[in-house]
Amino acid sequence: MPKGRSSGKNSVKGTPKRGLPGLRPPKRAGGMSDEDSVNGGDTGSVLSLSSERGSFEEGVENGNSLENEVSESMSNNLEEKLSEWIEGLTEKAASVRLSSLSNLTMSLSSTFLPEALMGRKETLRDNLEKILKRGQRGEQVLASTLLSLLSLQVGAIELDVATEDYNLLKPTLQSLLLDHTAPPLVRVKCCQAISMGAFLADSSLDDITTLLNLLEPLFGLNNAKSKDEEESGSKGEGKVVGKTCGSLGGAAIAGWSLLITLMPAEFLLRKAKR
Repeated sequence: MPKGRSSGKNSVKGTPKRGLPGLRPPKRAGGMSDEDSVNGGDTGSVLSLSSERGSFEEGVENGNSLENEVSESMSNNLEEKLSEWIEGLTEKAASVRLSSLSNLTMSLSSTFLPEALMGRKETLRDNLEKILKRGQRGEQVLASTLLSLLSLQVGAIELDVATEDYNLLKPTLQSLLLDHTAPPLVRVKCCQAISMGAFLADSSLDDITTLLNLLEPLFGLNNAKSKDEEESGSKGEGKVVGKTCGSLGGAAIAGWSLLITLMPAEFLLRKAKR
């Protein structure tokens, strides 16, 4: 007779096999299974990130608000200082005038404040004109530099005002530019101021041409013809003007190069053929 199948010594009855259906993964400490840990962990991470993002955005908004308040406070304070420095230009003490000019020059070199200048433009212009006419060398240098900055700032928003300022101050600047007894640095700064003012102003082509002819001898060109050249009809060539300082010549050719860009093509062709 066939013998029955032996269970063997190492066989254990009732031991469940792995992978049977209906069995859940073992739970971890705290009563959460591996599956719950994965799903629940993701939800917690999203909530945490959302909370952190909200806190970050709130912090940015608060920081921007504080920055705007500080900027507005600094702007108001600077406008008050501008008024104080403009008034300081009329002081009798030369040291006070010089300090006011220096502060105004530094402020307008780093800060764009055309609106603040517009309300004081006439006072500032009149004070600078007086300094150019009767001030000391250092004051004239700073006043000319300040006029260039004033032209840039005001001309950016009000072309008519920049044109008015230029037309009123041009005679004084031109007089100092052509004054051979004036300090060289004063003439250099006046050359820069008159060139910048003419470039930004609504000037006619005739005015620009006159200024170009004024600047040319300062860097070595003399457009005047001799009698022999006029009679023979030959065209005069550039003549070197020997008593022009190097810095003034550099300022003159820089201003000339700026203004020549405003001229029409016909003018440039005539210049090239000479």
